[in-house]
Amino acid sequence: MPALSGWSLVTTVSNILSIVTWVFPLLSLTILSYCIEFYTRFKTRWKHFLLASALALTYPIVTSYYYWVFGDTIPQMELFASSILLIGLLIASYASLQLLTFQKISLGKTKITIQALVTASVAIPLSAGMAGIVDYPTALYLTAYNLAASAMIFVFLSIGKLTQDYIPRYQLLAYTSARVASILLTIDPILLNYIYYSSVNLGLKYGLRLVGSVIQFFALILLTVPVVMLIMEAQARGVHLIPLTEKKDKKPMKYRLKSAYSYLIMEETPTHSTEIFTEYVTHKYHGLMFTRTQPSRIKQTYGLTTTPILWMTNAKTDEKSVKPNDLDRLVFVIKDFIRYETDCIVLLQRLDYLITENDFNTVLKFLHNLNDLIMSSKCILLVSVDPSTLTKERQAMLMQELEDLTNAEKISLGEPLYSVLLYVHTENKRRKTPSFKSITKKFQITKTTARKRIYELENKGLLKILSEGRYKFLEVTEKGRTVVGSPASIREEEAQEVDGNEE
Repeated sequence: MPALSGWSLVTTVSNILSIVTWVFPLLSLTILSYCIEFYTRFKTRWKHFLLASALALTYPIVTSYYYWVFGDTIPQMELFASSILLIGLLIASYASLQLLTFQKISLGKTKITIQALVTASVAIPLSAGMAGIVDYPTALYLTAYNLAASAMIFVFLSIGKLTQDYIPRYQLLAYTSARVASILLTIDPILLNYIYYSSVNLGLKYGLRLVGSVIQFFALILLTVPVVMLIMEAQARGVHLIPLTEKKDKKPMKYRLKSAYSYLIMEETPTHSTEIFTEYVTHKYHGLMFTRTQPSRIKQTYGLTTTPILWMTNAKTDEKSVKPNDLDRLVFVIKDFIRYETDCIVLLQRLDYLITENDFNTVLKFLHNLNDLIMSSKCILLVSVDPSTLTKERQAMLMQELEDLTNAEKISLGEPLYSVLLYVHTENKRRKTPSFKSITKKFQITKTTARKRIYELENKGLLKILSEGRYKFLEVTEKGRTVVGSPASIREEEAQEVDGNEE
C-alpha cells in the first residue's frame, strides 16, 4: 500500500502528465523531423529524437513505479532515472542543434539564455549540497533534472528559431508559442528544487509536483502550435531542395552570367531563358525553376532529371507546385535553396503571370526581397517576362532592379569569338583599330583561325572590317558594343578547351 493513499489520485494524474510532458514533445519532434526530411529531403536527425524519446520515457516510468508501490521515491533511484532522462534530452539537444546548423540558423541570444540556465542548473543544487541543505545524492539528482529541463528548453527554443526562418506567415504566433512554452518549462524545476530545499511535507510535495506537471502540460500544448505549422509548411513546399547536378554536358557553355546577380529576359515565350538555365544545370550548377508549364513536360523536353521544378498554379496537381499568389512561400523556398553556398541558378518564368495573380507593386516588392537574397549568395537569378504585357514604364522599373539580359537573347558567343570582340572593343575605346595581324599575335592563334573568327563576327554584324591598301583594320559596330555590354559569353575555364579544339 502506498504511504499516502489519500493522494493516490493526485499522484496518478501527476505521473500520467509527467509521462506525456517528457515524452510527447520529443515524439512530436521526431514526427516533425521525419516530415521535413520526407517532404523536402532535408537531412534531419529524426532517429536521434526517437532515441531521446525512448530514454526520456525511463524517468516517468521509474518514478511512477516507486510512487505507486512505495508512496515516495529515494534519491538514488531519482538520480538514476534523471540521469537517463538527461542523456535523452542531450541527444535531443544535439539533434536540434544539427537541424539549426544545417538550416544555417544562428542561435543568437538563445545561446546566452542556455548558458545561464546551465550555470544555474549546476550551481544551485551543488551549493545546496555543500551547505548541507540536501544530501549529495539529492543534489546530484536535482542537477541532472535541472540540466534535463534546460535541454528541453533549448529544444523548445530551437523550434522557435526554426519557425522564424521556415514559416512564411504567422511567424509571430508560432515563435511566441514556442517562447512562452519554454518559459513555462522553467517553473517545474523551480518547484522541484523548492520542494527539496524547503523540506516540505509529503502532501505539499505531491501538490507542487502536480502543479509542475500541469504547467508542463500547458507548455506541451503551446509547442504543438509551431510543430503543426512546421509540418504543414514542409508538406506545402514538398520539393527536393538538396543540391544535385544534372549529367554533365561536354559542349562548351555559351553564356557567362555573374554570380550574385539577377537578370531580366524579355521574351514572348520562355524558351531562351529555359535554354540558358538548362545550359547551366548541365555544367555543374544546381538549379531551381518556377514555371507555368507542366514540370514533367519540361523535364522530358530538356532532359532534366534531378533539377527541382515547381509548377505555379492554383489547380490541384500531383506535381510539385506553388500557388502564384503565395509570394512569401516563393521567397522562402528560394532562400532554402541558396543557403548551401554552392553555385546555383534560379529561373522564374512568366513574371507577367505573377503580376496578373497579384499586382505589379506587390510583385516588384517581391523582386526587391528576392534580389537582396541573391546579392548575398553565389546564386544567379533569371526572370522571364513577356514584354507585350507590360507598359514601357513598368519595363523600365523592372530593369532598374534587374540586369537586362534581353540583348544577349539574340546573340550567343563562344569564348574565342567573345574574346576577340572584347579586345577590339577595348582597343577602339583607346582610339586604336587592331589589325588581323594583331589578333593573331594577341591570342597566339594561326592566321586561318584569326581570319575565321573575324569573318564570323562580321557576319553577325558585330565587327566592321576597314581596308586601307593591303591592310585590314577592325572596328566594333553599335550592335557589337551592345553585346560586349551584356553578360553573354562562356566561362573562362572553357576557353582553352575550345581553343585547343579549333587548333
